[in-house]
Amino acid sequence: MKNIKGWKRSGQIRDDADFIRIRAELEKLTIEEMRDDGYLPIHELPSRWSTSLLDKKYSFDLTMYGVYVGKRKAQEFDFLCEWKLIKSR
Repeated sequence: MKNIKGWKRSGQIRDDADFIRIRAELEKLTIEEMRDDGYLPIHELPSRWSTSLLDKKYSFDLTMYGVYVGKRKAQEFDFLCEWKLIKSR
């Protein structure tokens, strides 16, 4: 296992009521993209979510980190914790 990589998603929305839904959807999509690339999320590095209000629009940034484990293992396991592959499903 090696190569920690970050994934960042940014965007804007008009209503802050959508933050919870959007964050959950983006985290799910990002994890799917990680696995497709052979990476797993790192439990000790939780996702980072930040928001700001500019001109009646909310900007957001989501950052997640993963470590390369190979495509086969990335599909088999769920995340990495203390440098161990964890399967929770």
